[in-house]
Amino acid sequence: MMGLRIVSDEWVAEMERENECNLKALKSMTKAHDNAIKSYRELRDSKNEEIANLHTEIEALKQDKLKLQQEVNRLKQMVRWYELHKVEVRDGKNAV
Repeated sequence: MMGLRIVSDEWVAEMERENECNLKALKSMTKAHDNAIKSYRELRDSKNEEIANLHTEIEALKQDKLKLQQEVNRLKQMVRWYELHKVEVRDGKNAV
């Protein structure tokens, strides 16, 4: 009976040590997981913010492009008008 108790006590002590080791590992893994999740969320949020900023910048550039195209068209019209007017003046029509 004594032999069984020594084996049982040793087995229980070994299981308690193993359990403590497993609890420490679980705590460490949980902390690492939480840190990884936090890092992922920060990265995701910064990426989303950067994408939003880029969309804003793209829209501003589209507006600038549209304004520049309108200015180019206006200048082309002015050049056409002046070219037409120059020809008329040279031919003696509508002399100013």
